[in-house]
Amino acid sequence: MKHTLEYFGVRLLDLFFGLLGPRLSMPVACALGTLLYWTVSKKRQIALNNLKLAFGDTLTEHDRETIVRKAFQNLTMNAAEFCLTPRLHAKGILDDRVKIEGAEIFLEALSEQKGAILIGAHYSNWELAGYVISTNITPAHTVARTLKNSKVDKWVNSIRGKSGQVVVPKVGALRSMIKLFREGKLLVFLLDQHAGDKGIPIDFFGHPAFTFDSVAMLSKRFNVPVIFGYDRRIDNTFKHVMTVVTRIDPGDTSVEELTIRYTKLIEAVIREKPELWLWMHRRWKESNPSRRARKQEAAEH
Repeated sequence: MKHTLEYFGVRLLDLFFGLLGPRLSMPVACALGTLLYWTVSKKRQIALNNLKLAFGDTLTEHDRETIVRKAFQNLTMNAAEFCLTPRLHAKGILDDRVKIEGAEIFLEALSEQKGAILIGAHYSNWELAGYVISTNITPAHTVARTLKNSKVDKWVNSIRGKSGQVVVPKVGALRSMIKLFREGKLLVFLLDQHAGDKGIPIDFFGHPAFTFDSVAMLSKRFNVPVIFGYDRRIDNTFKHVMTVVTRIDPGDTSVEELTIRYTKLIEAVIREKPELWLWMHRRWKESNPSRRARKQEAAEH
C-alpha cells in the first residue's frame, strides 16, 4: 500500500508540473524546496555538517544555510524538470533550453569504437544531462541502483527511456558492461556517492571519503577512455549549459591515482557553485573497519 501511494503521489506531481509548464514550474519548485529545507530537519543538518566539514571556517553559518537552502531548491527544480523534459522533447523545443559545450570530445572518443565511460556527479540536473546526451550525442547506458519502490522505478526508467537512454542495474552489471564496451557504447557513472567497503579512501575536500574505484578498474581493464562532464543550471530557470571537460586515458596510471584525478575534477566543479551539489548525502560516512579488515585479509590470501 505504501509503495502504491508513493507512486500515485509521484504521478500527481508529474501531472501538476506538466500543467504548469516550465515558466511557472520553476518558482513553484523553488518554494517547495524552501519548504523541504525547513521541514526535513535531518537532511538539512546532514547538509550543514557536510558543508562545515568541506569548507571549514571559510563559510559563515549564514553562508552554509543559504547554500543548503539553494541545494534543496535545486533538488525540487530537478524533479519539476524531470517531469517536463519528455514533454519539451516531444514538442521539439528541449534543445532550446540546453546548450552542450565540448561535444567533440565525446565524438572523438566514440569514433574509436571501443566504448567510453562518462563520469559525473549528483550536481545541478544530472538526470537532464543523461537525457540530453542520449538525444543529441549517443544513447547513454547509465549504471544505477534500482529504486526500492518498483512502481516508481519502472516509471522513472520509462521517462529515461524516452531519450534512448538505457539503465543498467548495479547488481550484476559487469557482464552487461563487457558487452557494451565491445559494441562501442557509452557507460555513465555518477562517482560522488559514499562507496563504503566497496571503495577506497580518497581525499575529497580535504577529508578521506570512500570512493568507488570500479571506473578506473574498468578503464584500465578494457582500455577505454573516461570522459568528465557536468551540467550547470542558469539561475533558477529551466536553462542549462552542459560542459564536457576532458578525456582521461588510463595509460600506466594506477587505479588509485586515476580515482584521485576523477575526484579532484568533481571537487573543483562543486567548489565553483556548491549550491548545486547534493549536500544531503552522507558522503564522509565512516565505513565498517572490521569488514574492511576482513576484506583486505581475504584479498591477501
